[in-house]
Amino acid sequence: LTINGNVSADGDVTLAAQDAGGTEDVLHISGTVTSTNGNIDVSADDSVDLEHIALTANNGSVTATGTKGSVTLDRLLAGNGLTINSAGAVTQFDAFTITGATNINAAGQGGTLDNASNDFGTVSVTGANVTLADTTNIIFDTSTVTGNLDVTAEGTITDSGTVTVVGNLSATTTTHSGQINLGTLAVSGTIGLAMN
Repeated sequence: LTINGNVSADGDVTLAAQDAGGTEDVLHISGTVTSTNGNIDVSADDSVDLEHIALTANNGSVTATGTKGSVTLDRLLAGNGLTINSAGAVTQFDAFTITGATNINAAGQGGTLDNASNDFGTVSVTGANVTLADTTNIIFDTSTVTGNLDVTAEGTITDSGTVTVVGNLSATTTTHSGQINLGTLAVSGTIGLAMN
């Protein structure tokens, strides 16, 4: 499914590419999708490719699901949380601004959300090698990373649930006033902490 243009609504917006027996079950959108007071749900039986689109749910949540493939997102604003379900890699082309919880479900897959202008609330992630960046503070809820976890924040890096990392953990704050307080870590590899 390919959509060229803008989509705007006061309530919920649902866009889905479903396999109807053909080969095209990838969702491509070029433009903007905006919901003033509802939620945005974008999904595909294969991959979600939103490289050139801004998703804005001013007072709602955003859910992106790639049932058999990857999820690629551009600029994103969600006033009530973000959920990404992906059978492939999770990547971004512009910054995310998320109020509330971000849940990334990509077991065995890579996740690269490393835009320095990202602003998350709490983050729960399941994936392989994961890289996250935040322009303020980042709070990890219960998370499982089967590879390496690399996180950078200008402010404080903390946790409110157990963060399990099978590989190595690298946590960096980019300001002298930043703090790293990860009290419920379970890391099998090395732990690298830096305050720049």
